[in-house]
Amino acid sequence: WRTPRYRPFGWRMQRLCPRKLCCATRRVYPYNEAAQPVGDLYAHVHYRRAMRSPVIQRIDSRPYIIAAMSKPEPLQPDSYYHIYNRGVNRCNLFTQPSDYDLFLKLYIRYIDPIAETFAYCFMRNHFHLFVRIKPSQPDSEFPNLTIPAPSQSFSNLFNAYTKTINQKHHRTGSLFEHPFHRIPVTTDAYFTQLIPYIHFNPQKHGFVKDFRDWPYSSYGAILSERPTRVQRGQVLAWFEDVDRFVDSHTNPLDVDQIPGAGDDEWME
Repeated sequence: WRTPRYRPFGWRMQRLCPRKLCCATRRVYPYNEAAQPVGDLYAHVHYRRAMRSPVIQRIDSRPYIIAAMSKPEPLQPDSYYHIYNRGVNRCNLFTQPSDYDLFLKLYIRYIDPIAETFAYCFMRNHFHLFVRIKPSQPDSEFPNLTIPAPSQSFSNLFNAYTKTINQKHHRTGSLFEHPFHRIPVTTDAYFTQLIPYIHFNPQKHGFVKDFRDWPYSSYGAILSERPTRVQRGQVLAWFEDVDRFVDSHTNPLDVDQIPGAGDDEWME
């Protein structure tokens, strides 16, 4: 029984799995017990965060790995999140300045009603956001109005942008990876390290030589006095004043305080 290469879910399922495991939340991999331990061979194969505990199961006398695909936790009201994502198959999300403008316009439409934004950075093939989900409160003027769940609002944003880009650039199919990544921000250290980390991303990934020159981040909006939907006052209050905010962007980052910073190779 030769150890095969990884094949996506559904590939020749009739031959690989006669019992036909028709469940979108499970993936099936042939497993050679004599080759390597499960963790070394398969833990990195597909969507490493989903494969928390692979289980070996015999199907018609042959061993298979059944890897459960974990569903991400929904965004919770009155909670802070680092949200990031990239293009499917690492494709570009933004190919011209008007694409960034479109995404910002749709962001205001879909996300402003359900979240406060503290920092953002949109790059050619991925983006970062630092947001706080607003407490869920019924609208006194329209008590029967159904407000989408926060996670659904982000999905609506990505779907609306994808639909417009597909029409504009004559393409089809998904544009964003699914599901989008979300990490709760729960410590003061994470708060103060995350904002410089987000703003520094364009320089880190080689889009510009100086992150201050990147026009599609919240760094300039926080320092300027122009009207902005970024929570400028709260951000500057966390750093005590403008000078300390600027200094935080010149000091070395403590990546150990930033969960998800280890995924940088994922964004290349």
